Amino acid sequence: MTENVGRKLILIFGLLGIAAGLLLFKSQPFRLGLDLNGGTRYVYSVDFDDAEAKGIIAKGENRGALMAQIQQIIYKRADPQGVRELLVRQEGTNRLVIEVPGLLGATSSTQPGKLAKEIAPADETLELDATDPTIVEGFPATGGVLAIGKERIRYKFRIGAVIHVEQRGYTKTAAGPHAAGEEVALFSDDAIRSAIENLGELSFGIVVDNSDLAGKGTDLQAEQTRMTEWAAKNPESALSVFNRLPRDQGGPHELVRWHPRRIDDLQPGQQPPPESTRAVPVLEQLDKPEWRFTGQHLKHVGVSQDPTGFPAVGFEFDTRYKVAFSDFTRQFLNRNMAIVLNGEVIMAPSLNVPLPGEGIIEGRFTEQYVSQVVTVLRSGSLQIKPKLEHMERVGPTLGADNIARNMWAGAVAFIVVCGFMVAYYRVLGVFASISLLCNGLLILGGLAFMDATLTLPGIGGIILTIGMALDANILIFDRIREEAEAGKAVKQAAKDGFDKAFTAIFDGNVTTLIAGFILYNVGSGPVRGFAVTLCIGIFTTLFAQLVITRVLVHFALERGLKEFKMGRWMADANYRFMARARACFAGSILVILAGVVLFLSLPNKQRLGIEFLGGGTVMLRTEQPMTRDAMQAEVAKIEGDIGGSEVKAVSESAVGDKGYTSFRITFKTDSDADESAQVNAFESTVRQALAGILQRGPVEIEKLDSAASPPTTEVRLSFESPHLESDVQSRLAEVALLKDVVVTRDADRPSLHHVKAALTSVPDQASLRVAIEAAFQGTAKDSTGNVYVLASPIAESAVVSKQVVGELTNKAILAILLSMFAILIYVRVRFAEYSYGWGAIVALIHDVLITLGACALAI
Repeated sequence: MTENVGRKLILIFGLLGIAAGLLLFKSQPFRLGLDLNGGTRYVYSVDFDDAEAKGIIAKGENRGALMAQIQQIIYKRADPQGVRELLVRQEGTNRLVIEVPGLLGATSSTQPGKLAKEIAPADETLELDATDPTIVEGFPATGGVLAIGKERIRYKFRIGAVIHVEQRGYTKTAAGPHAAGEEVALFSDDAIRSAIENLGELSFGIVVDNSDLAGKGTDLQAEQTRMTEWAAKNPESALSVFNRLPRDQGGPHELVRWHPRRIDDLQPGQQPPPESTRAVPVLEQLDKPEWRFTGQHLKHVGVSQDPTGFPAVGFEFDTRYKVAFSDFTRQFLNRNMAIVLNGEVIMAPSLNVPLPGEGIIEGRFTEQYVSQVVTVLRSGSLQIKPKLEHMERVGPTLGADNIARNMWAGAVAFIVVCGFMVAYYRVLGVFASISLLCNGLLILGGLAFMDATLTLPGIGGIILTIGMALDANILIFDRIREEAEAGKAVKQAAKDGFDKAFTAIFDGNVTTLIAGFILYNVGSGPVRGFAVTLCIGIFTTLFAQLVITRVLVHFALERGLKEFKMGRWMADANYRFMARARACFAGSILVILAGVVLFLSLPNKQRLGIEFLGGGTVMLRTEQPMTRDAMQAEVAKIEGDIGGSEVKAVSESAVGDKGYTSFRITFKTDSDADESAQVNAFESTVRQALAGILQRGPVEIEKLDSAASPPTTEVRLSFESPHLESDVQSRLAEVALLKDVVVTRDADRPSLHHVKAALTSVPDQASLRVAIEAAFQGTAKDSTGNVYVLASPIAESAVVSKQVVGELTNKAILAILLSMFAILIYVRVRFAEYSYGWGAIVALIHDVLITLGACALAI
């Protein structure tokens, strides 16, 4: 029945083996989404005032439009393939929040550290060699992942040179002993941060020589002297500041702009030489504005190689600029062309021949650097560099019970479906179940290969894909039965059943694949992520049903199977649907009208999510550790918008197995009130509703014994990050009201400190609290260089802007319209009839409208 069975077996076991290998041996096959496993939360600010003062943006420029543009560019950079399922939304007027599934690394250390002492496999702390404090400071105080040999170690926090471990043998590595002096490095350099903070400014210019300045009242030597003298007076300032100075204030000639040359051979820990010592003068094209070439003029950017085999950036100009670029390079033959990326001269090759509008940018780059540059250039350049304000790890948005219930629901659904297939189709049902398992393995392997992120909706999509695969099996099996009932031998019936079902299966999957391809290429954001999962599922489904199932049937027949027995519950079904067409049409129209009217009549706050509406976010701290589910239950009791909040635990606040002490709640709202008024309302509501569980303090006077001799007090201090007991004690010793201070750090919560002290006089509690708070305000730092920050019960609150901005919405709508058009054309070509395609599209719209009504009922 099946030809080339041996080759098909090799292909089947090869693909299944690769998929299983990716899942078993890849340290992190795929990240779990924010809903299942939490992730990393970055908060960036954009300083518009500084950019305006420096002339980067014009005065009065629309800042809202700029923020929307920055938001879209960052999304493209952080998730170029659309498979990471990250979240990018605006908070307030100048802040962006990016939440990325999983722990993607921490701040890079410029040089690995070394262990000061040996550690055993069970040790929960390790000490870094503090000979060079700058190396120690390269390891974030708020936690991260370390690499010592082959072992990965996740740590909670660092105090000075001492690192407190959260998990040994992280990401399936083995925990083992390590000797003093062994190298300690950060596991990741955080490609997300690199992509976000890279301006992506690329330009092409000519290196200045004296011929460019002839008759201008200056020469290159005079300009270089002016630049070096300014740099000597302003050693902390970049050359970009000098370039913006007017001529009468000591700035360069209008034709000259200075850029530092990139240094490629810096040793670890070595500081680059001053910019003035590696400055390259680049000619400003004032008379020929069409010769100002930037990354925005490029048609294609990709990974290439230089003549020596090093990774390089290949580029090609858009057709409209190729002639101008060729003229530009012809005009400056035998001159050096400077290629400037983010203010640095990457290379300055000699123009020996005119360039046709394409080339490569080389410079002994690493593959990772080239990949980052390509991603940044493809996504567009940022006018203003975002500044990282805060980074934290957040827990999942769904509680453990919720996740477990959904997982069980999926497993039960799969078992029930397989049970039905076996009960109805007998041995063919067994083959279908085996094929479904293989299909699921191939889908997960595909996601692992693409480093995709798996979310709960993604799991639902996989289950849906498996359900669609069942349709293909049922088409095949019922075709086999029809052929057998027509009197054909079992082998011929099986062969004809597969052959005749093929066209229906193929057409159905191809039309879906067309839609997925368009969604991926035209859509953006979450739409692309859905398209990736959809396309992977289509390919694996076709392979599983048309290859794996067919091979299983082939071997069953070869082993002597004489008949495929199956149920006949609906074998003779003959329902006259079209006889009731008018009644069905009338019923559908009534249901659609009622559903759409109900959906549109609902307030925006009910029918739209926070992605479309915006809302608010509050980060709060609790007095006692709580689970995420317990906090969700407490928040649900709050009346109004906040009661429907999404709750995430802040991972750094975990207290063993007891729970967390910091939570971030995000909720939707449809308020038009002033931003500051909304923030005040958020905080007031939360403080009142959760007063019984919120953290006390941050300075809590637990005892004030004025009758003792001398008077004594006991105080509890809460900080945002841990500090050494001796450092806190030193600060409190400077408080005039206190003496004989003793500080003890809480065993479970290292950022909580208990203080006992004698009093020099007997103040009231309010005065004592104010005096202690004053000791930790301002920019006071501990011995490790960390600033003291007292932890307020409400750590922060802000207005959250909508995530789905105009471009995302427009692209999603365009993708849907193009998909419908492509399906219409395919059906016309395939069946030589437009009416079939129109009928399919009308049916699709019908189903969507019915679904809207169902959603309205479910709200």
